[in-house]
Amino acid sequence: MTVAFEKAVAPVEEIVGVRPKKERILMLHTIRRFAARITICLFCGVIALSAHPHLFIDVMAKFMLTDSTLSGINVFWDMDEMYSASLINEFDLNRNNRFEKDEFNKMEREAFSFSARSGFFIVFTWGKKLLQTNKAENFVAVIQPGLKVRYSFFIPCALPLMEIAGQDIVVFFNDPSMFIAFDLKKELVQISTNKAWEGGIRFKKDDYIDHIILSIKRKQQ
Repeated sequence: MTVAFEKAVAPVEEIVGVRPKKERILMLHTIRRFAARITICLFCGVIALSAHPHLFIDVMAKFMLTDSTLSGINVFWDMDEMYSASLINEFDLNRNNRFEKDEFNKMEREAFSFSARSGFFIVFTWGKKLLQTNKAENFVAVIQPGLKVRYSFFIPCALPLMEIAGQDIVVFFNDPSMFIAFDLKKELVQISTNKAWEGGIRFKKDDYIDHIILSIKRKQQ
C-alpha cells in the first residue's frame, strides 16, 4: 500500500490532527457531513444508472378470435444478442444450439416465470376495464439464426366478442422500471379472423411507447 493511499484512507481523527477540542469537533462534523453527501450522490448515481434499459426485446403479437371470444394473444419476444448469449450458455445444456423440451421447461421456471409478477409487461385495457395478464401458457424458447433467442407464449383472455365489439382495445408492452426496453414490430402484429367477426389494428405512440389499438366488429353478411 502506498503512502498516498494510506493518507487517502486515514481515519478522520488522523486528518483532523492535534487541534483545539472545539475546532476538532467542528472539523469532524464537517468531514462526516461531506462523506454522507458523497455517499448519497453515489447512491443516487447507481439509481440513475439502473433506470436505463439493460435488456432489449423485439415484440410481435397475434390476437386470436374464436366464434364467440377474443381467446388471447400469441406473444413473441426476440431477445437481444447479449441476453440471448447468456440464455444459450445457461440453458443449452447439451450444446447443440437448440433448446430441448427439458431445457426450455427449465428456462420457463428459472428465467421467464418471474415476469408473471409484472403481468408479463402487458397492459391490456378496454373502456375502463383492465385485463389481468398474470397467466401465460404454452411457453416455448427457440434459438433462431444468428443465435438469438425467441420466447413464444399465449396470454389467455376469453373476452366475449359481443362485450368488446365496437370498443377500442388498447394493448402495449412496458416495463415501468425501465430495465427492459420493448420494441414493437408493428408489421408483425396481426389478428385472426373467423366467419362472423373481423378485426382492425392501428397504432399510436404515447409517452414514447407504441400502443396497439384493436377494434372488432361483425362481418357484413
